[in-house]
Amino acid sequence: MGNNMDLNYEMFCYQCEQTAGGKGCTKQGVCGKTPEIANLQDLLIYQIKGISCYAKVLVEQGQHVDKSIVSFVENSLFTTLTNVNFDADVHVQMLRESQRIKEQLQQTVGEISNHTAQTTYVLPETKAEMLKDAPMAGIMYDKELDPDIRSLRQTIVYGLKGISAYGHQARELGYYSDQVDDFYILALEAVTDDTLSVEDLIRWTMRTGDMAIQVMKKLDEANTEVYENPSPHPVNVIIKKG
Repeated sequence: MGNNMDLNYEMFCYQCEQTAGGKGCTKQGVCGKTPEIANLQDLLIYQIKGISCYAKVLVEQGQHVDKSIVSFVENSLFTTLTNVNFDADVHVQMLRESQRIKEQLQQTVGEISNHTAQTTYVLPETKAEMLKDAPMAGIMYDKELDPDIRSLRQTIVYGLKGISAYGHQARELGYYSDQVDDFYILALEAVTDDTLSVEDLIRWTMRTGDMAIQVMKKLDEANTEVYENPSPHPVNVIIKKG
């Protein structure tokens, strides 16, 4: 099983500062991530891009996508962050749910203009078949893609993963931002759009930074309203045995 890299790596993950050689983990993650998990996570990101191509239609019509779908997209992004979830069975369940959601949205919105590989892909039933398909979701699958386009797309995706960590925690406390929720959808669709130029994607990258600020504001609001503003408290600093 490879990730369609030129050197036939079993996996390719470069999303944290711990990566092997400072470049990327190709046999097993320094964090403990296995090739199986890495490839299932690639496929999960691939699937939520397909979901977003359909969901974008609703956003453009002035609607907010059902919060259960947004929560799934957010949780999928969060799940793929370093050390968050290494359970293969959970990933398989989420992948199956992603296909159900995509088909549901396809029936809701009908034909879409941005037909991509992610929208037409049909997830197989078994984990073994999913892993067999996973290479097409790898970042180097399209070897002819402009390296700047590839880099900017990945920067946006990793920015969304960071946003999802804050958004997930805020949502757990009952808080969310419609602006951020819509942005998950719009940005994930944008990274599938072959008509966007380097300049277009730079603008999307800047918008991703803006959304990171927005979601941090929302998490701060959630924390202070649920737990109140932090204030100094006396603590016991006496050292005692045991």
